[in-house]
Amino acid sequence: MMSCGHLAEMHTSAIYIVGAREPGIARGMGLKTRATVEEALEDAKRKIVGPNPNILALPRTFTTAAVHLCMKDPAQNSHYRDDAPAHPCGC
Repeated sequence: MMSCGHLAEMHTSAIYIVGAREPGIARGMGLKTRATVEEALEDAKRKIVGPNPNILALPRTFTTAAVHLCMKDPAQNSHYRDDAPAHPCGC
């Protein structure tokens, strides 16, 4: 859940953790916790995004290897802006 801290602050309106084993830790980091995906979607629709949300769902994020997301325009990837070496996927 530590990886969500920067995302929640800088790039999203909210991040929901569904089915957290220790929801107090997630809430302490500013994340929203709900028991089910349906409950999280209804809460987000009601409080944040309205009836037609754009959603990125990563169902196995904290149970498998790390997720790597890249922008279509490589210049928008942080490693490109920071002169860091490119990721092995080429983005």
